[in-house]
Amino acid sequence: MKKTLCILFVLIGFIGLAAEPTKELVAGKVIDASTNEPIAGAKVYIPELGKVIYTDFDGQFSVPANNQERLSFTVTYVSFKELHLRKLTTSDNLTLKLHGTN
Repeated sequence: MKKTLCILFVLIGFIGLAAEPTKELVAGKVIDASTNEPIAGAKVYIPELGKVIYTDFDGQFSVPANNQERLSFTVTYVSFKELHLRKLTTSDNLTLKLHGTN
């Protein structure tokens, strides 16, 4: 009886995993539009996921999202104009270019 219950719980767990949407990483890079240099510490907000992430030293960012989900991005950094991108698919390779305020 205990063995049967254990097997049942394991099978239910696998069924639950199979029902979970496929996740992939949405990744991109934030660069200065005038120099093409990476921008470390830029704030990337993805409202559909309710996530705020910051770029690493190389201007890179990544976040898990549902496969083929369409997302919006708002990117900000000091002395650069705010960038808004609407409804990109997660399969898009993102290079986000920020323009200076001058």
